[in-house]
Amino acid sequence: MTKTTTTPQLYCGTYAKYNNGSIQGEWIDLTQFSNADSFLEYCKQLHSDEEDPEFMFQDYEGFPKAFYSESMSSDELEKLIEFVNMDEYDRKMAEMYAEATGYSIDECTLDKAQDAFHGTADTEADFAEQQAEELGYIPKDFPSWIVIDWEATWNCNLRYDYNTARDEDGTVYFFLNH
Repeated sequence: MTKTTTTPQLYCGTYAKYNNGSIQGEWIDLTQFSNADSFLEYCKQLHSDEEDPEFMFQDYEGFPKAFYSESMSSDELEKLIEFVNMDEYDRKMAEMYAEATGYSIDECTLDKAQDAFHGTADTEADFAEQQAEELGYIPKDFPSWIVIDWEATWNCNLRYDYNTARDEDGTVYFFLNH
């Protein structure tokens, strides 16, 4: 699980250096860039000892694994930098959506995450109870002596309708499975 408090970074080397036995490169803080072009220009300057460097992103931190690739395209880098520059709430939403669905950065947009988002809860059973209450399936005068197994309700029925992800604090995020 990725913690959003870690600075989003890529370690940038080149395939030529790697193929010659070197991992020479640098951790690059993605928050310093407003777009992929400025990031790639920085990488070119970093590896100016090569005529036409082919960048190899050898490691990452501070963003979802689904958004990482060793050889990211300019479009993927653009989407990654857009993600990095989102406000904290939106970044968390997109991160949890990516983790819940397994979508790559090409498939994961903030709009899709927001459309699919159905709330948070401490447990899946709590979510099942919340849904039943919010949708009016539990009458206000429901007798207190009747016990409902909310965990079974989740496991037998609702889990097929939702993708879930748990953040570092244990909160479960629920996204409608389209």
